[in-house]
Amino acid sequence: MHFTQFYDDEIILKFIQDKDNLENYIYVSELLNVEYDEILAESIEDAMEQFEYMVVDHIQEQINYYDEMLDRFQEEK
Repeated sequence: MHFTQFYDDEIILKFIQDKDNLENYIYVSELLNVEYDEILAESIEDAMEQFEYMVVDHIQEQINYYDEMLDRFQEEK
């Protein structure tokens, strides 16, 4: 999966389909801090959708973390 921000193409997740079990997908992602993990999916499209949700959830968690940090910082003034 690629993400393009400010004209720079960045690979955010790589995955392959397990040749022994076609419903198993093995992936790595520096963004998600995953060196090797697996998901089960009925198709490549289903796997892609799951990966997209994982990335969006991760980014939303990061946003929430920094929003909370900013709120706490501003409260202490």
